[in-house]
Amino acid sequence: MMTRLSAAPLIVAALALAGLTIRLQHLEQPLLGFHPTRQYRSAVIARACYFDHAQVPEWARATARANLAMQPAGEPPFMEWLACGAYQALGAERLEAARVLGSTFWVIGTIPLYALITSIASPAAAIVGISTYLFAPYGIVASRAFQPDALMTLCALCALWALVRFHARPTTSRLAAAAVAVGIATVVKPMSVFLTIPVAVGCAAAQGGLVRALRSPALWRPAALGLIPGVVYYGYSAIAGTLARDQMQLRFVPSLLGTTFFWQGLWTQLGHVFGVLLLTVMVLGTCVAPRGLARALLVSLWTGYAAFAVAFTYHMPTHDYYHLPYLTLAALAVASVFEFGIRPRLRGPAMRIAVIGACLIGAAGIAGAMPAIRTGDAERLEQYEKIGELADHSARVLFLDLHYGYPLMYHGQLAGDAWPTTDDLTAEQFGGAPEIDAQVRYARDFADYRATHFIVTDVASLQAQADLEQLLGQIATVVTQTPAYHVYRLTGASR
Repeated sequence: MMTRLSAAPLIVAALALAGLTIRLQHLEQPLLGFHPTRQYRSAVIARACYFDHAQVPEWARATARANLAMQPAGEPPFMEWLACGAYQALGAERLEAARVLGSTFWVIGTIPLYALITSIASPAAAIVGISTYLFAPYGIVASRAFQPDALMTLCALCALWALVRFHARPTTSRLAAAAVAVGIATVVKPMSVFLTIPVAVGCAAAQGGLVRALRSPALWRPAALGLIPGVVYYGYSAIAGTLARDQMQLRFVPSLLGTTFFWQGLWTQLGHVFGVLLLTVMVLGTCVAPRGLARALLVSLWTGYAAFAVAFTYHMPTHDYYHLPYLTLAALAVASVFEFGIRPRLRGPAMRIAVIGACLIGAAGIAGAMPAIRTGDAERLEQYEKIGELADHSARVLFLDLHYGYPLMYHGQLAGDAWPTTDDLTAEQFGGAPEIDAQVRYARDFADYRATHFIVTDVASLQAQADLEQLLGQIATVVTQTPAYHVYRLTGASR
């Protein structure tokens, strides 16, 4: 007869299969339903890689390369390279491949997560925790997106498990494994340090207290060695490249910490990603966790989460996907509630109760996620394609668009730069930038670009910027105007 212990991995595998299956539904939908700016940025990078080797018209290849050249510096485009490889294997540019990659990376994360939870709790608790990780409605939608967050979360989970193993028995081989895992996670996306470094501290503190841990070389060896690749890569890019200019604006704005913008925005994102019920369970799970590794892991992740919010004072209240990796914290906290709060009071078999709980969590999560998964917008895709034709598929366009022109770049096969929306102008004020009118901005930022067209899909922002409307009246002629979009041809004198 199969024992409960041996049944647990099979149950987790079944949950993982179900989690992957729901993520692979409606893959053909456009990337418009979830953070189009971030997803289409990855899409245009992957297209440039693919078009370099594909049989496509030369103008399309040139436009793709122009878009690639316009992208700000950031983390290495691992997801985009993998998607490009999938396109080449399939013989066609298929965005579905990118969704499959993201979904697969997230689901593979159940392997290190199971190992992590069972280091502090029973396999039954791990089943409940993993069901939270797999079936949180926001997680289902976000983890299938074409962006690196699912890959980063997988790498961070591997690093957390490697750190726990090292501190349990600090051998040379485990030190090497922990350092490599932390290093990979840091290079994939440097924000992972807000997961890995606090846990490195917490694991050491669980053994001998925080003061002793901070003085212990055992704490700093895996963390310091693991940070070297990221420090080298991102340090070089900041000094010799454009990383500091491209990525540091509006990341840390200390003045926002005392504003309702920060706190209300942060609460909104927490409610969207977790919901009040799950947030309550996360707090309870931390409170009921016994002293030792269980509480150290949870407190460390909360500490890293708080540090992340302070370090990214603009993005944490405005970008929900910055919170996505902390579904690992939710999984650990739910497992803690089951193990230390519910399991001691159970009269029936814990494994059976855990499976029932996992099924209920899965059913509720799938029901909550399906409306977002089904989201499609064929009409907008037709608009983007039409705009591309009206603008002659130009590689020198200025966009006034809520998504900075990225969907237009992809579906309209255009290349260009973004004019700030009204929200961007407000963000500039938060960052302390002086207010300037459209004519000065154009002369300062865009005159040397020699754009051929100005495309507006954010008509509300155009109407709110009277100085921009006046400028366009002076330097552009109208190609077409509809309630949804305007296309202007910039005159020779303006360029």
